[in-house]
Amino acid sequence: MALRRLVQSPAQTLSLGRVQALDRALNSPWSQYPCVHIAGSNGKGSTAGKLARSLSNAGYNTGLFTSPHIHTICERIQVNGRYIQYPQLQKYLAQVLAVEGPNTRPTTFEALTLAALLYFRDQNVDYGVIECGLGGGSDATNIITPVLSVITSISLDHCDILGNTTDEITFAKAGIIKDRIPVITGPTVPRQIIDRIALDHGSTHYHVRNEHTDSSLSYDNDNRMVALRCLEILGIDIAACGDGLSHSPSCRYELIPNAYNRSVIMDAAHNRDGLTRLCQRVAGDMANRSKAGSATDGRTHFIFGMCRDKLEPNSALSVLTGICPQSSVHIVQAANNQRFWPISEFIAQTDELYSVQCVSDGNIQSTIAHVLTNSRPDDLIVICGSFFIMKEARQALGIKFEQCAEIDNETGLLFDSCIAKG
Repeated sequence: MALRRLVQSPAQTLSLGRVQALDRALNSPWSQYPCVHIAGSNGKGSTAGKLARSLSNAGYNTGLFTSPHIHTICERIQVNGRYIQYPQLQKYLAQVLAVEGPNTRPTTFEALTLAALLYFRDQNVDYGVIECGLGGGSDATNIITPVLSVITSISLDHCDILGNTTDEITFAKAGIIKDRIPVITGPTVPRQIIDRIALDHGSTHYHVRNEHTDSSLSYDNDNRMVALRCLEILGIDIAACGDGLSHSPSCRYELIPNAYNRSVIMDAAHNRDGLTRLCQRVAGDMANRSKAGSATDGRTHFIFGMCRDKLEPNSALSVLTGICPQSSVHIVQAANNQRFWPISEFIAQTDELYSVQCVSDGNIQSTIAHVLTNSRPDDLIVICGSFFIMKEARQALGIKFEQCAEIDNETGLLFDSCIAKG
């Protein structure tokens, strides 16, 4: 099977030239429909989701390519909110692998990108909304020439690849800017840098400002305002977009129903800026509940897991316990994931200042069960950090996922293992 073959022996290095060669051999399927290309340190998945939902609501046949997934690989490729079915995914991956040469074996992400572009072509989409992976000039998605280039936000993330300062990361993300293609940037993107780059490309730059000063309001408002600006520039009737701009993908400050009747939030905040905004919203929500008299003594319990390439332990814990000082932090690790901090190493690098609030549980399912059982009704439980802990966490909370059930367990585990190795 194509997926099994791909995950067992993918390419080990990134190469835009390799993807361009494969794209040419496949006759550049993206050229058959207009694309919106979305990069950013945070918010790119949420913005892509809002834009795609809005376009679909307005009557446009809309493809969405996004990553990473939570439950199954099929989530990454959607048309009008419906995931690609597993046999179709196999078909398009086989087409990609059929044209590879001795120097064009793709990485898993590269192959999925090309499969998505082929699928959208055959589905006759009116728009393709394409989310970058790491973002920047060498990203596999950068083979497309879009009708809009979007950078949602800039913060320190993937520093080993993109750069060690926000300016360096801005230049890297700006690699998606194309000649004479409009550029939309969110409030945290350094405006002057993009102004210069856009000018060099003959592109108009639209910088979105967030007028809200309340951090709990600005958490998702940035993404909404960027998506709204995209729709305006595309000439879409905003009134026809329905609930599109209020749409949030899974694990973005998502309230999870549960048998214990506890307030459980899932949020895939995975870098310092994302965690900061998450904690600001948590602190604001707890303060509002206290004012309303519904949570006078409520505590926050963080269930947190993080990959090594995202944050140092002290940096993460300084945010969690600094903004939410009365919280407990339960450190967990995704099963069989080599990119995660081992629990013992995470704790060993934690200063005593933070370790007093830190519990090294490790196992996700037992940790969630323990926290649910021992929490009080007015407490808030926040499951946050890497996307890689979210599938196990959702299973522990009894959330069922039925789409794309055809994927066999062995192949699914192979794919997850491939992604976990980076």
